[in-house]
Amino acid sequence: MPSLLPQPTDYSEYQRFKLDPETDWPSIARKVAGRHELTFTSATRFSSGENPVIDLDGRYVIKLVPQKFWPKVIRREVDALTFLRGKNFPAAEFIGHGEIDGWGYLVCTQLPGESFRTVWHRLAAPEKRKAARAFGTLLRSLHAIPVGDTKPGGITWADFLRDGTANWLTRWSVQALPAVLRDSGLAYIRDARLEDDDSPMVFLHGDLVPENCLVTSHNGAWKFSGVFDFGNAFAGRAPFDLTAATVLMAPLDAETLSEFVTGYGYDAAWLEKQRRRLMAYNLLHPLGNAAGQLELIPGGKNATSWDQIAAKYWPA
Repeated sequence: MPSLLPQPTDYSEYQRFKLDPETDWPSIARKVAGRHELTFTSATRFSSGENPVIDLDGRYVIKLVPQKFWPKVIRREVDALTFLRGKNFPAAEFIGHGEIDGWGYLVCTQLPGESFRTVWHRLAAPEKRKAARAFGTLLRSLHAIPVGDTKPGGITWADFLRDGTANWLTRWSVQALPAVLRDSGLAYIRDARLEDDDSPMVFLHGDLVPENCLVTSHNGAWKFSGVFDFGNAFAGRAPFDLTAATVLMAPLDAETLSEFVTGYGYDAAWLEKQRRRLMAYNLLHPLGNAAGQLELIPGGKNATSWDQIAAKYWPA
């Protein structure tokens, strides 16, 4: 039987396939669903996401990841959903995983709700602040689950710090930085002394941004009904998970940031103390686009130090 999925040789080729309107997603879905004795009538690929995700009748989802580019994503997702099963957190129910045509796949239940990112853009400022506080509380509830010896994907915190620092200058987004920021980045990360961070060791989502959360309207407020995309989950120090959420949700907005931090259980004094470490964690974030994030703040490309940028991302 011919392969349903291609073997892309580079990222641009992968992107072309992912967006190709002629791709036969229903046939791919049938092959995967059949392995797990699932039936459906409609299979539709979601329009967003780094990797293809197929919706089956609004009941199940199939996530596909090319092993060539991201060999550990599915394992981390499986480990994460297994860890969260039965916990008081709105994650999907894991059904199964495997490989098809050199691609890893994950099957899980569909979660209810609307994208928090979509809703966020519709909210007025007072509503955003309420939602930001609830978002912080959501993250706190994840971090409150005892992590034990869980290591999604086999990744350890020491691995993350060592490999992230060693490979930082090789990242394309780092190479695209203004020279003064690129050349000072490693020293900045080292000066933050992340190895001395004594914050709680917790289960990290790894990419808890509004795009990866679902909400439903509940008594005039928005309630978080689902969190997905655990392909970057691992165990580590709690402040790491605050970086993506805060930088991508409300840069320059001190009041909204304060609500998020308060919802998590911290205060302005903590934020002031941790700003340098938050900046260092943001630089090390595997999904972070250091050059692109400068566009989020006025004059970002003209900054001459990472402390200047940190003060914009996390204003007091």
